[in-house]
Amino acid sequence: GSFRVLETAYKLVKTCIEHGCVAISLKAIEAVAMRLDALEHLETDVDKARLCQCNVHYYALRVHLAWLQGRPDIADHLFLKLPESITGDTCVLDVCFKVGSLALSCSQYDVAAKWLERGWEQCKLLASSSEGSDVASQDKELLILHALVRANTHLDTHDSKDNLVRTLGHLKSQYSNMFSIRLLELEVLARGNRDVERYFQGEVSHYHLEQSLIFLAVLQDALKVVDASESSFRMCG
Repeated sequence: GSFRVLETAYKLVKTCIEHGCVAISLKAIEAVAMRLDALEHLETDVDKARLCQCNVHYYALRVHLAWLQGRPDIADHLFLKLPESITGDTCVLDVCFKVGSLALSCSQYDVAAKWLERGWEQCKLLASSSEGSDVASQDKELLILHALVRANTHLDTHDSKDNLVRTLGHLKSQYSNMFSIRLLELEVLARGNRDVERYFQGEVSHYHLEQSLIFLAVLQDALKVVDASESSFRMCG
């Protein structure tokens, strides 16, 4: 009974967040905290695995709420309190993506990259478990990587350049048949990042192309995979 109550409370918190009712979400999460504390101190047998998952969801939602309250420092602190998981968690993944996307929309590129990397780590954990084989998880990974590339293109550190090339490489290997990904490659290439140009030169090294011709080669690849369906263009807007 207690776990069903918690699951219902989590759904309520998520719904309130989606509709901008942060104050109600905070009151609901306070009630969740008391319920979790009571469960942890019960002397009777409690499903520890299920309790751990409830704690994960609790901290993930508190992370999101802290960010919405303008407290990224608290969001970071709460994220570090998440119980470790070897299988990943879709709730944590969703929160990392939402926080990263919000930071990206506010031009906080370093913060966005940090949260999106955390989301990608959850994707990799989910992919290594039975939970990660569904199409929904793959779609979430695609969205996270797409946003992560955008964040890293605005950063100018050694790590961000390495991460940009690494992320582009993964997108190319897993989603090369998607027009939105080829378009993203063109957008990155147009910025004139020499490290990224070397990445593209590695792909077409037998042509010994200069920057403008590399751009043309990638554009031709993009045109080959154009799919006029709505799903293909959803990420291009």
